[in-house]
Amino acid sequence: MKIAVLIAEAMQAKNLKNKDLLSTVGKENPSIISKWLSGTHNFTIDTLVELECALDISLINTNKKVNETIVQYHFVVSQQINSSPMRVLVV
Repeated sequence: MKIAVLIAEAMQAKNLKNKDLLSTVGKENPSIISKWLSGTHNFTIDTLVELECALDISLINTNKKVNETIVQYHFVVSQQINSSPMRVLVV
């Protein structure tokens, strides 16, 4: 469904009608566009790449990271030589 929405939004942004996209990707059957926009079509990788090029969008990698937080932990491990328990300090 997400891919169908991205295709529809890109078509609208570029003011493309179904027949325009059809000719751009070199397809002949007009019903294929309706299938693509239905949200239930199983795309091939080749078709996704063709659509990406035709619409100048990204369809394959749709998980875009907006913000990324990196957390680093530094562990300090110390153990006494005698039989005392080991201590771990997390900084």
